[in-house]
Amino acid sequence: MTDNALSTLILVSRAETAPLREAQRTREELLALGVSRQRLILNGLFTSCDSEDRIAAAMEARARRALTDFAEFLRQLPVTEIPLR
Repeated sequence: MTDNALSTLILVSRAETAPLREAQRTREELLALGVSRQRLILNGLFTSCDSEDRIAAAMEARARRALTDFAEFLRQLPVTEIPLR
């Protein structure tokens, strides 16, 4: 796994504080072991389709806050976003 020509490690997270914190911790531990070719999949990104739905708006805002809080971490590796369907 430490041979970057042969392997890529893919971390998967939701846009929530606890899963992003865990992905960040895991990335750091793997870097310390020499596993440096990593990607992050942000799975299940929620986007409200009804601006008057306060619960949906709150869910979207919470995810946006988490992504903002972890912006520095997210800049450190390639990120693929997968929307919630």
